[in-house]
Amino acid sequence: MEGGLTMAYGAINPMGATQYMGAGGMGGGGAGGMGAGGVSALPPPAMKEEEIMQFIVENVNNVLSRSYSLVDFDALQGPRLLQVIADVFTTLSAQLLINFDEMPFDQSVQQLTDFLLKTLGYKPPPLVAGNFQQSIANAETTVVYPMMYWLLKNMAMHRKRVYLARFLQRVEIPEDLRMQDEGVRDLYQHYDGLRNDFISTHKRVDALKEAHADPAEARRKIGVLEQERDRLNTLISLAQKKLSQVPNKDCVDGVMQDPPRKLSQVPNKDALMASCKTLRAEQEEASKLAERRVEQQQALISAERRGTEMSNRLQNVRRDMHDGRVDSIVRRLRDEIQTNKMKLQEQIPKELNEKRAENAALTKLLSEPLDFQSLHNEMAQLDKECHQLQVQVAERQRPGEDGSSVVSVKQQVQRVVKKKQDILAELGNLQADHERIQTEIREKDMTIAQFRDSKVLKGEDFRKYSNQVRGKTAATKTMKTRLADLRAEWGVLSYTEKTVQDTFEGLRIEIEDIESRMGIRGYSRTAEELSQVNAQKNNAEQAKGRTLEELSKVVQDFTISIRERRTKLAPQINELRTVRQQANEVEQEWEEKKSQYDYQEGMLMQDVSKIDTEVNQLLEETRANEALFHRLNAQVLLLDTQVMRAGEEREFASGSKKLDQQFQSYSELLTRTTEDHERRSKDLQRKRRDVEENHSLHVQQVEWFGTLRKILEGKLSSVKSQNQQNAQQQNSVDKDIQSLMGNGGNRGGPGVDMLVLGNN
Repeated sequence: MEGGLTMAYGAINPMGATQYMGAGGMGGGGAGGMGAGGVSALPPPAMKEEEIMQFIVENVNNVLSRSYSLVDFDALQGPRLLQVIADVFTTLSAQLLINFDEMPFDQSVQQLTDFLLKTLGYKPPPLVAGNFQQSIANAETTVVYPMMYWLLKNMAMHRKRVYLARFLQRVEIPEDLRMQDEGVRDLYQHYDGLRNDFISTHKRVDALKEAHADPAEARRKIGVLEQERDRLNTLISLAQKKLSQVPNKDCVDGVMQDPPRKLSQVPNKDALMASCKTLRAEQEEASKLAERRVEQQQALISAERRGTEMSNRLQNVRRDMHDGRVDSIVRRLRDEIQTNKMKLQEQIPKELNEKRAENAALTKLLSEPLDFQSLHNEMAQLDKECHQLQVQVAERQRPGEDGSSVVSVKQQVQRVVKKKQDILAELGNLQADHERIQTEIREKDMTIAQFRDSKVLKGEDFRKYSNQVRGKTAATKTMKTRLADLRAEWGVLSYTEKTVQDTFEGLRIEIEDIESRMGIRGYSRTAEELSQVNAQKNNAEQAKGRTLEELSKVVQDFTISIRERRTKLAPQINELRTVRQQANEVEQEWEEKKSQYDYQEGMLMQDVSKIDTEVNQLLEETRANEALFHRLNAQVLLLDTQVMRAGEEREFASGSKKLDQQFQSYSELLTRTTEDHERRSKDLQRKRRDVEENHSLHVQQVEWFGTLRKILEGKLSSVKSQNQQNAQQQNSVDKDIQSLMGNGGNRGGPGVDMLVLGNN
C-alpha cells in the first residue's frame, strides 16, 4: 500500500498525497461517510479525449483481463457500461456483487453510487453534483469517463481505502438510544476508542515503513550527520574557548560587561543555524551531483564502447552481405548464439536466483512485525560471530609449516584467474587479428580481381612493355646459342669419355690376365680399394678434427653467452620480483576499490530510483494543481457573471436602468420567455391530442385515396387501350365511372361528383 492512510482518516489532495486529519475518521460523524474531503476527478487539461479513452480502455483490459478496443468500448452504453464499472468495483471489494441483469436497476445504481461516494470518497464536479446519481443511471459519458479515469488511475489507493473502510466506517447509533442505555453508551465509547487506536497505530506503521524504506540511504545519512555533529562540536568548543578568552569591549551605563558564556546568547543564532543547515544541504546535494556526474560519465563511456562495437559488427555484416559470404555470417551467428546460450544457462539463472533470494528476504522482512529488542539481540549475536570469524580468519592467514597460507593460496588462485583472463583476452585479440587478416585477404582478392579485369596497355606503357619484351627476347636468343654450344661440347666430351672408358676396360682386362698368370688375381682392385679407404680415412680424420674444434668453440660461445645473459638478467629478475609484489598489492587494492565501487553503485541506484519517484510525484501534483487552478478560475468567472447579473437585476428592479426597449429586467424577460414556452407547450399538446384522436381516420382516408388512385390508373390504361372502340363502349365506361363516383344530387349537391367507398 502506497501513500498514507489516504482518505480513510483525512483528505486527499488532487495528486493523491495523504493529509492526516487526526482521528476524525471516515465521515466525522456522518452517516457512514468516508470523510469530508474528496478527490478531484477531472483529468489533466492537457489530455485529449482520445488519450483519456485510450487510458481507460487499456486499464480496463488490464484490470478485468478483457480485450476491448476503442470502438468496442465506445459502443458500450447504458447498463452495459455500468456493468463494466461494477466489475471494476468487484476487483476492489469481492463482497460487492452488482449484476444489472439480475438485480433491479435502481437498486444496482444506488449500490454503485454509495460505494463510489462513501467508500471511495469520490467528489463529483460541482456542475453535476446535484444530479450525479441520475447521470450515472443514464450512463452519461461526460460524467462516467472522468470518474473511470480517476478510478483507474488510483487503483492502489482505492484498494487501501476499501481495506480500511471495514475498520473506519462508523456504526451509527441514535443519540437517544445511547443516552437511555448505559451499556450501549459504554460499548460505543469503547468502540470509538478502538477505532482511534487503529488510526494512530496505522499512522505509526506507515511512518515506520517510510522511515525504513531505504536502509542504505538511512545509514548514509546517519554517518554524514554523525560526522557533521563531531565537526560542529569541535567548532562550538573552539568558539566557546575564544569567547571565554576575549573580553567584551561593550559596556552598559559605563560598566564593562562579561563576555557571553552560552551559545544561546550569541546574536543572530537562528540565522546562523539556518545558514548552516542550508550549507549542509547544498554540500550533500553537490556531493550527490558529483557522484551522479561520475556515474553518467561512466555510463557514457560504456555506451560509446557498445556503440563502437555495434558499428564494427554492422560493418562486418554489411561487408559479408555485399560479398555474399554466408558462411561468415552463419559462423558469427553461431558464436553469438553460443555466447547467449552460456549466459542463459549459467549467468542469468545465477543472477535470477540471487534476486529471488534477495526479494524473498526483503518480503519476509516487510511481512514480519518489527521487534527492535530481538533485532538488537540478533545484531549483537552477529557482531559476536563476526568477531569469532575474524579471529578464525587471522589464524588461517598465519603461515603453516611449509610457509604457505590462505593469503598465498588466494594470491595463487587470483594469479591463475588473471592468467586465464589474459589468455581469454589474448584469444579475443587473436580472433580480432584473424578477422582483420580475413578482411585484408578479401581486399587483396578484390585488388587481384581488379588487376585481372584491367584493360590492355596503351601508349607509353605499351612501349615500355615492348622494350622489356625485346630485351628478354634477345637474352633468350643468347641463352639458346649458349645452350647449343654446351650441347655440342657435351657431345664431344661424351665421345671422349666413351673412348677413355673403352681404353680403360681394355687395360683392365689385360691387367687381370697378367695378374692371373702371375697368381695375384685381384691385386689391382684391392690396391685401388685400399687407396680409396686411406683417402676416406684421411677425410674422416680431418672432419673429426674440424668437428672437435667447432664443438669446443660452440661450448666456449655458450659459456660466454650464459654468463653475459645471467649478468643481464640479474637486475631484471630482481625487478620482476618487485613488480610481482607490486602487482599483488595493486590487485588487492583493486579488489577493495571494486567492492567500494559496487557498494557506492548500489547506493547511487537507490538514490536515483528515489529521485525518480519524487519527480513523478511532483509532476502528478503539478498537473493536478493546474487542473484545480483552471477549474477554480472557471468557477470564479461563473460566480462573477452571476454577481454582475444580480447587480444589474437590482438596478433594473429599482428603475434606474432598463434591460432593453421591450423588457425592464431579467425577471421580466425570463417570465415572458416562460409564458411563451408554456403557451407553445399548450399548443403542441393540443395538436398532439388532435393527432392522437384523428390518427386512425387519417390513416384510413390515406388508404382510401391510395385505392382510388389505383382504380383511376387502371381505368385510364383501359381507356387508352380501347381508343378505337365505339362510342357506346365509351359511354358504358363513363357510366361505370359515374356509378363509382356517385352523382351530384346524392351528397355534394348538383354538379359535384363524390367517391363513396364502403367499409370493405
